[in-house]
Amino acid sequence: MKQDFENSTKVNTNLAQILTLSVPIALSILIPQINFATNTYFLGKIGELLLAANAVSGIFYLILTMVCYGINNGLQIILSRRAGQENKKLMGEVFSNSLKLGLICCGFLMLLSWFLAPLIFDNFIHNAAIGKLAKQFITVRIWGLPFYFLQQASIMFFVSTKNSKYILIGTIVTTIVNIGLDYALILGKFGIQPMGMQGAAIASIITEIVFVIINFGIIYFLNLHKTFELKYFGKLHKSLSLETLKISAPLVLQYFFSIASWQLFFIFVEHLGKNELAISQILRSVFGVVGCTSWALASTCNSMVSNLLGQGKVHEVIPLIKKISIISLVASVTLSILLLIFPGDFLQIYSSNIELVSNAIPALYVVIIANLLLSVSTIWFNGVLGTGNTRVNMGLEFIAICVYIIYCYVIIEKMRLPLAYAWGSEFLYWSSLLILSVSYLKWGKWRKNLNLQ
Repeated sequence: MKQDFENSTKVNTNLAQILTLSVPIALSILIPQINFATNTYFLGKIGELLLAANAVSGIFYLILTMVCYGINNGLQIILSRRAGQENKKLMGEVFSNSLKLGLICCGFLMLLSWFLAPLIFDNFIHNAAIGKLAKQFITVRIWGLPFYFLQQASIMFFVSTKNSKYILIGTIVTTIVNIGLDYALILGKFGIQPMGMQGAAIASIITEIVFVIINFGIIYFLNLHKTFELKYFGKLHKSLSLETLKISAPLVLQYFFSIASWQLFFIFVEHLGKNELAISQILRSVFGVVGCTSWALASTCNSMVSNLLGQGKVHEVIPLIKKISIISLVASVTLSILLLIFPGDFLQIYSSNIELVSNAIPALYVVIIANLLLSVSTIWFNGVLGTGNTRVNMGLEFIAICVYIIYCYVIIEKMRLPLAYAWGSEFLYWSSLLILSVSYLKWGKWRKNLNLQ
């Protein structure tokens, strides 16, 4: 595989550039959601108890991955800003150093979760069987965290260097690998004993390892390691580490609190009952599938805004965000219409329990409509992220989360309203985030932060 990497790393704001960057990202986000849906599907074949346990433990692991994601989002902001300045050497130095920094953080998270997860599941999960299964899953699943970080870091590198199309190679291969491993390990096929949730954990870890091998193999065979002067070994660079942490630390806290609030949501839902928790696990997967296009466009928006600011094109930022918002909304409406027409058929992919599917439909309608709000809100929020003012992002997220938690506590824990009302919390969260993000981009002082100083 060869390509002329002497091309400019600067982006423009036309539709072709947006789609060139976002379509591979969308597929790379969709395919892990398919993998997650595959886990849900096979676990659902065994029973609702495993679905419920997977919901709780899956959110805990998601909290850990969001810390990694925060570091990598900070990395993407810095890389994209330097790409706008066409400073390839510094891009390589930042990427190489961030790999070492991130792996150190992963080691700390694995050690912390080894002691913290049992404490949380023992004290906050009412159903002892669900808590036991959740602990079994997470003690295996955390070993995939370093590989998840490396996988995401390589994706950010491809996006920032305008090579996002190469993300597809790893995502397609690992999807096939994951589905095969899920089938064999969860259900017990090809002479393998059924492993249930632990099988799902092992399958996911192997899949992440394969993804890392493929992505870094592509970097090697395309000679990107020479173009950007990558150095995987050696000591941490103090100033680059501080720059990365300065940008990433608020994002780490932001994503941690965001997903932690979702963990709290699932704990509240577990108090409503096992079936409600199983339904919410299905709806979480639905939310991931229908939202993947918007999240891909949001990642594109983040990268392009930072790149434009690196070029000094401040005046093009707001028009770009508006353009991407329209694209995101149109894509979301298209997917939502399909789900509204065939809700039962879609839910039966995850569970053959007719009663469970029937009870899930009202909440599914809420999730579908909330996704329309998400499709616009997440673009504007990532527009703020692209400016590099990550402390502002953390502040906006914190306000929205406070509103979200108060709603969940009152509606679910105190009033015990039906599940559809519980998922109405998504309306409140995304509308709060949209109002705050638009207000900041219109009247905030982000135009003075062009050099990430």
